[in-house]
Amino acid sequence: MDVFFNPVLQKFTGKTSDALFHNANLLFNLKRFAVLDVPTTDELKRSTKFDSRIAFHHRKDFKFHKPCLYPKSGGIGRWIETLESKLTMAGVDVRTNAHIESVGIVDKNINELVVDGQAIGVKGLLWSAAPATFCRLAGEDIGGVKPEFRSTILVGLVFDRKFSTNCHYITVFDPDFHSFRITLYNNFRLIETDLFSATVEFLVSPEKIDSLDWVSVAVDEMIKMGLCNSDAIVKKHHIKTILNGFPVQSNQSIKNLDEQVKKVKAFKNVHLIGRAGGEGWFLDGLIRQAYETASIIG
Repeated sequence: MDVFFNPVLQKFTGKTSDALFHNANLLFNLKRFAVLDVPTTDELKRSTKFDSRIAFHHRKDFKFHKPCLYPKSGGIGRWIETLESKLTMAGVDVRTNAHIESVGIVDKNINELVVDGQAIGVKGLLWSAAPATFCRLAGEDIGGVKPEFRSTILVGLVFDRKFSTNCHYITVFDPDFHSFRITLYNNFRLIETDLFSATVEFLVSPEKIDSLDWVSVAVDEMIKMGLCNSDAIVKKHHIKTILNGFPVQSNQSIKNLDEQVKKVKAFKNVHLIGRAGGEGWFLDGLIRQAYETASIIG
């Protein structure tokens, strides 16, 4: 624990394992280790005891591997655009940047929402925002302390030459590096171009946002990792900061979330979906859960 997990968790969350929820490591895929060699791994993974602890050395060895998908053109936002288009075509009134001002409650049922000054009748409510937000609207006491977040800094880089690896992305567990994840777009988005783009992601405490020149750090660490040559030229770059980018799953924050979820579920026609219910994290699973919940309640 002290040799590997705690240094890594400290880097990503600012806390060690004793202050984090017992499943917090799964957010970073810290579940299995690749050990020894391929033949030994094959033998050990036949044991139920070791199978859940040992990883294959390469994804090709995992027969049930599901490939990740990425739009051939545009960015990851293409998924959202496509889903929104399908909803609109199905007659759904999609509103973005809307503000829910209040909720109407009758006998533990939500019968009305006031959105940007307009009253909307409600028969059922699928809620995917923070449970604490619903509790405030419903007049429920949320108590506890404010949840902690790591700020996300995204550095976009465009180089003048190919990368020195075929990897799609790299999660950087080494505490001596600041970067959290590096995505190399041209390695999986097959576009004929003489420019090669990457995003370097950092998870930092909010007070450290302005502590470093993150563009320089991103380029320097990519070179140190051997992802690009030292003489590669950065043709373009941009930086984006998300203040509340990544929640810290501390024991206290999960306890508070559980209490808020219970209060929301006490309402008869409110259904928590996605991360709001603390039952998932990755987008594909959350979208499936939302669809299945909506199908059940009609």
